[in-house]
Amino acid sequence: MTKKSTERGREPREKNTQVYVDELYFRHVDQIERWRQEHEHSKAVEAKLQSVSDFEYEPIDYAPLLEKEPWIEPPRTDFSSLIPEARIAVENKYYTPLVTRAALAMAALFCLIIFNNPVILWTAGIAVFAIVGWTYWTISQRQNAIREAIEGAKIEIARREGAEQRLIDEQRTNHDVAEEDRIQVIQKLVDGEISAVFAKLDAQMITINFPFPLTVDVELCKNIPSMQVWFPPKTIIPKQTSELQPSGRPIYTDKEMRAINKQYVELCAAILMQVACFVFANIPSFQTLYLSGMSKENANNECLIAMRLERETFEAVARLGTTPLIALQRLQANFANDTSLDFIPIPETKPEEWGDMEQQFVRALKIKLFK
Repeated sequence: MTKKSTERGREPREKNTQVYVDELYFRHVDQIERWRQEHEHSKAVEAKLQSVSDFEYEPIDYAPLLEKEPWIEPPRTDFSSLIPEARIAVENKYYTPLVTRAALAMAALFCLIIFNNPVILWTAGIAVFAIVGWTYWTISQRQNAIREAIEGAKIEIARREGAEQRLIDEQRTNHDVAEEDRIQVIQKLVDGEISAVFAKLDAQMITINFPFPLTVDVELCKNIPSMQVWFPPKTIIPKQTSELQPSGRPIYTDKEMRAINKQYVELCAAILMQVACFVFANIPSFQTLYLSGMSKENANNECLIAMRLERETFEAVARLGTTPLIALQRLQANFANDTSLDFIPIPETKPEEWGDMEQQFVRALKIKLFK
């Protein structure tokens, strides 16, 4: 075998080796990217769950909202430009005829000056007088047309100003009606009217920053609400933590069951604090709130946290800036845990103020919160 044939046999192998190395390289890069995305997803899930603990209590001051906002009249349109526009339109209409008559008159005068023929002179003279008379009549027509155009423009200005005034009056009336309706709704909310309270809860509770679906059952009687918050299952808590190595490979470490239970307890406490903050901040007529954290994980519905909140006490605790779990402890929430920090079901607390009120007098509302 010659040297040339040996080199020919070696070239395909070198090319195949190069292709194989490139394929391994791109597979490695793709694997690194997938690992990075898995790590970022794991961190994002933990961050979203942690964000529920960031609660703020900012009560709405309804006093300024009960004042009627003044009507601000929009600027009026200046229609005075219609008059010069009408004048210019008429003048442009008569411009060409007048220029033409002037040119004819100049031509006739030129004939009077240049020619000595009596026929031409008589003809030119008659033409001059005829053109002058015709021009005078046209100018008179032009002046009359200008006056009529100006009068028409004034009438159009009056019409447009009247239409604009009617539109402004309608806007003012709509503003006054809208303000009266808005103030009436807020006044009903301040007074604790059930329809206004339920409408506020149903429309605005969705604004609470929950990164998972949640259901809240509300019962209201004697202006004292009892709310059941149905917690998400414990499986929402990740069972592993992720740490990215310098090589790009993530390391997953299993959490201890005690750590998972602790994180779930803190999440449930944060959910209840978020709901309580929203209720007391948005519903000024509520002075007492019964709040229960419920679970559907087992065969029977179980109450995990029960609390009776007074507005004054809650506001004092909420403004301290503590963690949700510490806040619940200061508010003397009723809950129990075993040695592994897992919830122990407790009896649900019903409002004592309701007494033996029949169920038909208790208004109910179910609110589904979805992101």
